[in-house]
Amino acid sequence: MNKKTTNGMELHQIKSLVKKKITGLSSYNLNPKDCDAEACIMRLVNISDLSEGVVDHTTIKEMSVRATKKTEENRIRTGDVLVTLRGTALRAALVDEKSSGAVISSNIVALRFTEDILPDVVVAWFNSLRGQQALNALSGGSTIQGMKISEMMEIRIPVPPLEIQRDIVEFYATVQERRLLLKREEKLLNSVERIYLQNKMEI
Repeated sequence: MNKKTTNGMELHQIKSLVKKKITGLSSYNLNPKDCDAEACIMRLVNISDLSEGVVDHTTIKEMSVRATKKTEENRIRTGDVLVTLRGTALRAALVDEKSSGAVISSNIVALRFTEDILPDVVVAWFNSLRGQQALNALSGGSTIQGMKISEMMEIRIPVPPLEIQRDIVEFYATVQERRLLLKREEKLLNSVERIYLQNKMEI
């Protein structure tokens, strides 16, 4: 039986909501010598490409990858949720159409969810205070965090009714849009400041 939150919402183990789990490529599959260069070039998503709950397609680098049936089957696609397994801060990000078709590094796992929960909601929860507490509890408390996929799959997350999930997605999208706008504004201000100082302090 599923547990419930204080407001009566059911808590489901992640493993009961996932229809496919995709593990990242090991070092054996990277830069193979016995591979035709053009046929083996693929986009490889690393931890650094996950930012603010999304996969930044502009930072994804191409790499020579061993082409196998499993590699082809394990390409990520739109709607997959990526979760970092190691790093200074564990986090989640949503795959969109611009990142679809890439493969992932061994420090990341991709989760493909059933229709019971929207992937945007999963990302929002993982990156929330409660979600971060749940991930950090599995990381061992070290500076460079790390967790096992099997333990992460045991985490229980709240699953609201779909109507509420859609509201969460809409709100989350608005927040993300505003956050990205603020980042662009900050970048522009930093650039203006740098140019201004350079012009004023030229000898």
